[in-house]
Amino acid sequence: MSLAGPPPSPMTGQPGPTQPWLIVMADGKHCTAITGTSGYINGQRRNYGCTGGGSLYGYPVGSGAVQTIDYQAPNSSSAVQTDIAIIYD
Repeated sequence: MSLAGPPPSPMTGQPGPTQPWLIVMADGKHCTAITGTSGYINGQRRNYGCTGGGSLYGYPVGSGAVQTIDYQAPNSSSAVQTDIAIIYD
């Protein structure tokens, strides 16, 4: 393979949020990343589906040992900020 020209320059500016592949919630639920078309609540995309039902919206917020994400329980129409135990990138 040969290039028709030089490769593109690396992206500059601020990187976007990274999406962990697995989030373990403080209550033990395991939530894995989803792909494809998804719903929104309060401008946040549904990014994770959780064991036992429920969904996570947006991305983890906070730093260090204190991180949260919006969790929607099964059969609920709203999401609430919920503590995260472990994030796997």
